[in-house]
Amino acid sequence: MGPIRCLFHFCGYSISRWPFCFGLISLVVVIILSTGMVWIQIKDRIRDGYTPENSPSRLENEAMRRFWNSYGDPMKAQLMIRSKIAEQNMLSLQHLNEAIKLMNFLIWEFKCFENKKDQNLTKIFTYSDICSPYCEFNFGLELFVKIQKARFYM
Repeated sequence: MGPIRCLFHFCGYSISRWPFCFGLISLVVVIILSTGMVWIQIKDRIRDGYTPENSPSRLENEAMRRFWNSYGDPMKAQLMIRSKIAEQNMLSLQHLNEAIKLMNFLIWEFKCFENKKDQNLTKIFTYSDICSPYCEFNFGLELFVKIQKARFYM
């Protein structure tokens, strides 16, 4: 037998002869090596990566948090719409036009206020002011409605 085979034979024989001792030794080693995790303080924010505090993306995220009055991660916001009448399909032109009107209202007309008490200013902004680069995210829906209208009126 080679030396490596002898070593593994001895390890297997020892573990099978005294399994409780090896289990206890493994448990003690794991406990000792993991005690440092009790005092660990994770300072990295995974979503932000290693972005500087004054970078434009951080400022945009803060503006999004204020706009949505949210303390979570503002990476993606979606609005899901159902038909008013349960039996009808959302793909009818009437429902699609209402969805486009609602989308345009939320993007261009729905206003949010930021009070700057130290300067006695109230800043008014809409989603379109802070949506870059996602402003044209729903362009596909508008294009779909235009195609449906063109097909309907032909």
